[in-house]
Amino acid sequence: MKKSPRLYLIIIAAWLALTVVAAVPLLNVITGAHKDGWLVTALVGISTAFIIYFWLNGIKDIIYTLYYYLGRSTFTLPPDGEWRHKYGNAPDKRVVAVYCTCNDFNGDSLQACMTQDYPNITFVILD
Repeated sequence: MKKSPRLYLIIIAAWLALTVVAAVPLLNVITGAHKDGWLVTALVGISTAFIIYFWLNGIKDIIYTLYYYLGRSTFTLPPDGEWRHKYGNAPDKRVVAVYCTCNDFNGDSLQACMTQDYPNITFVILD
């Protein structure tokens, strides 16, 4: 799915809206730290800048996810044997199928992977 400029404008607009809503409380915290000296004020200002930056990253992740799920089209699998019909056996092209597990090996899933009909395939199991 291609990302459009509209997506980035939505991310920036949402981030700016959140920053504007939180601006007064954040500025109150920074100015309140002034009584404790310039070092504390600077550290609170830097912390506030990091918070605003992390908000941008969080909003980006949320909007990317929403954009994907709301804008995706349905994906249809090709019919059985279409690969061979379209490309032939192509035994010179090698495929490596990687089966990843994390202490939850499932024999049925591995068996489903291994029933591929491609002639030149190697399986790698990662745990």
